[in-house]
Parts: sequence; structure tokens; C-alpha cells
Amino acid sequence: MTFQTGRKKYPSILLFDWEGRPLAELKLTRFVNSFDIDMVNKTLYVFDVYNDKMFAYDLSEVLNKIV
Repeated sequence: MTFQTGRKKYPSILLFDWEGRPLAELKLTRFVNSFDIDMVNKTLYVFDVYNDKMFAYDLSEVLNKIV
């Protein structure tokens, strides 16, 4: 068992401003290995390497509050 396969809680992604102040916490609904945020389309893309699947989350509501 590795760290990745032994996880019990879904991950979250913390967003900070340039001064290090927390802006938001994105709580995910699945296990992922990598992510990227498309600020233009307000979308979070995540990848699960173990299942070879990519997912997208709409971040419009979150980003509209902090940007």
C-alpha cells in the first residue's frame, strides 16, 4: 500500500493570495493526483492517475467571490 492508495479522506486544494492569506478551500469529491486551474473558464481540472480519468469542476461561484 502506498500513500496514494491508502488515503481515507478526499483531498482539498487551498487557494492563497500573493501575500499568503487564505482565500478558499476546494474540497474534492474524489481522489486525484494532479490538478490545474483554468482561470479564464473558471474550471478546475483534476486527474486520477490510478483510474486514468480526468474530471472538471466548475469554479465560477468560488472564483467570483475571491477575484
